[in-house]
Amino acid sequence: MYESEAYEILHIKRGSSQEEIKEAYAALSKKYHPEEHPDEFQQIHEAYMTLRRRSRGQRSERRNPEQEPKTMEAEDASVGEAAEKVTPKSNHQGTFSEEELEGTEQNTNTSEKSTDSTEAEAQGEYQEVTEDYGIEDYAEKNAENQTVWESQSESAQQEPAPQYDFDEVIEETERKDAQRLILLIQKALVEMEMLLKPPYCHKLKLFQQFFRKPEYRTALKQPVFMARFADMLLDSHLKPMIYDYIIEFYRFRGPDPADMYEEEIEGKYPYTLKDTFMGFHCGNTASSKLSFCEMKYQMIMARSLPIEVTQGTLEGDIKPGDITFFRLQSTSDNVLRAYIAHGEVLPVATRSFGAIGIFAIPEMGRFYRHVLIEKNFPHHGAVAFGHYGKALYEVFKYIGVPVDEIGYNQPKGVRYPTENPWG
Repeated sequence: MYESEAYEILHIKRGSSQEEIKEAYAALSKKYHPEEHPDEFQQIHEAYMTLRRRSRGQRSERRNPEQEPKTMEAEDASVGEAAEKVTPKSNHQGTFSEEELEGTEQNTNTSEKSTDSTEAEAQGEYQEVTEDYGIEDYAEKNAENQTVWESQSESAQQEPAPQYDFDEVIEETERKDAQRLILLIQKALVEMEMLLKPPYCHKLKLFQQFFRKPEYRTALKQPVFMARFADMLLDSHLKPMIYDYIIEFYRFRGPDPADMYEEEIEGKYPYTLKDTFMGFHCGNTASSKLSFCEMKYQMIMARSLPIEVTQGTLEGDIKPGDITFFRLQSTSDNVLRAYIAHGEVLPVATRSFGAIGIFAIPEMGRFYRHVLIEKNFPHHGAVAFGHYGKALYEVFKYIGVPVDEIGYNQPKGVRYPTENPWG
């Protein structure tokens, strides 16, 4: 993975610090849990490791071999120099002159008398302290410890302290985790291959036990396992209840539209359930038109093709905003026909895959019945991001589309030509 991709996946700027990278990684790991979003988490983790390896390389380049810790000899020398600065200096011959000695003799004699009693008292106090606290014993032990410390220091100089690379330790742990996951996937595939054969393939309880195994929890959601499992199912003959269980486990049916409408749309937006629908883009949607974006593979195509063939699709929810839903086509009898409808993409999470959005068009249910179905339009339309119905209507007339062949969504209370006036 390139560094530019890694920065984009983690949603951070190029040149971000390690702390910013870790914070972004932690935030996205919470949002895309590996058990619920294995593909997203794998991509986030790969981006994180890419930027960490980059940081490690920069640190090694900045490392200066001349910046070595000081040796004990250097430290001893500096201590010696400091001691020389503190030690009082004598004359240039290293002895005191007679004048200096005579000048100090009198002072010494007088001070001796005054300090005799003081020294005696201090000596007595010191003796009491040594007896109470065992200072002499401590001094002996300290001397022994000093000898041990010196020997240890010498050996430390001879044997340099080991250097630990914590990033490498973490990477090694992650490699081991990846290896364990691969082994679990292989084990799960072998077990599933046995289940798909008689007499086990007719027993729902065996499949339920398989999918509930805690050790397989992560492995069963990995794209590698799912792709191989899909290939196995093509050649299998299972009971409908087993197929239903597998579909429910992987949530292939997707969310219930009625539940989504009740939870996210009803009472918040001026649309009925029949006014809303899920708009799915079969190809790549421009990243600028997606609320979030990540590079993945085409899950529908991957059911029958190798995953590497289907890689390169952009996944994400379409940005909310105004849209124009339209189509222009020729009929079998060479007549141009079109439709135009204004609507919007709602700011509601789709809980699905691909480039997808929840669309809302006023009176969409009636428009679908009396225009799309009645006029034999196929199940595909075009989307323009914005309200451009006026311009499209004029363009269609200009290229020769008959006015009565340009359908649009009639407002509430305005009937379509074939609509029953009594509802």
